[in-house]
This record gives sequence, structure tokens and C-alpha cells, in this order.
Amino acid sequence: AEQSGPRSELLRAEPLPAMARRATMPAGAAPAVFLLAVASLVPAGVGSDPALAAKLEVMQATFERLKKERKQELDKVIAKNYEQEAILQEKVDELQQSRKRRLHVANDATISANTASITDNANHIADLQSAADHIWLLLCGALVMFMQAG
Repeated sequence: AEQSGPRSELLRAEPLPAMARRATMPAGAAPAVFLLAVASLVPAGVGSDPALAAKLEVMQATFERLKKERKQELDKVIAKNYEQEAILQEKVDELQQSRKRRLHVANDATISANTASITDNANHIADLQSAADHIWLLLCGALVMFMQAG
């Protein structure tokens, strides 16, 4: 039994290729398109049927509920992604700070302590230099004595 009317024309029409459907239909619009197609297939006299109208309202309410749930889920996922991105950015910044070449950083106490130790070292070096001079003179005098005995 072949049908006639708008439903049969819709059933006989060839479907659009997948790429054309994706290009012409925004994301999440498939349920809305389905509801519009169902509404356009209902003949004018059937619109007064309360049972069909009630079913259509239930379908629309279900569609709106599902749409809100998906939006909430999407918002949660987006918020989670932002949190993870912020955490990763903090870790990247921390790693970049730790990899920077750091020169010796000293505060005033360290500088004054180093200055005092430099002065102490200079005094010790002067003492060692005079001691080395005395040892050298004694060694040279001993060598002169051996040369005289010669």
C-alpha cells in the first residue's frame, strides 16, 4: 500500500549527503528540526486533536529539558577545562622561573660579611707574604754558607 501526501513525498526524497547536513545544520539543531518536520507533517485537521497536541507538548518539554541538561553539562566541562588550564599555566610559570639563570643574590648582611672576610683574607695574605720572605732569606743565607765552604 503506497501512501500519498506530504509524508510519502518526504519518505521518497533522497537524504542529503552527510557533509551537506553538517554544513547546513548547527550543532544540537537535529531535535529542533525533527520537531519542525513532525509539526509540518501533521495535517491541518489533526491539529485540533487534543491527544496529539498533548504528545507534541510533552515532546517539546522533553526537548527543552534535555537541551538545558546538555547546556549545564557543557558549562561544567568548560569550567573544568578553565580550571585545569589555569593549573597548568601556574606549573609552566613555576618551571620557567626555576629554569632562569640566577646570579648570586646577596642581601646587605651577606655583603657586609663578605667585605669583612675579604679584609681578613687580605690581612692573612700580607702575613703569609712576610713569612715567605723570611723563609726565603734564611734559605738563601744557608746556600751562601755552603757555597763559601765549597
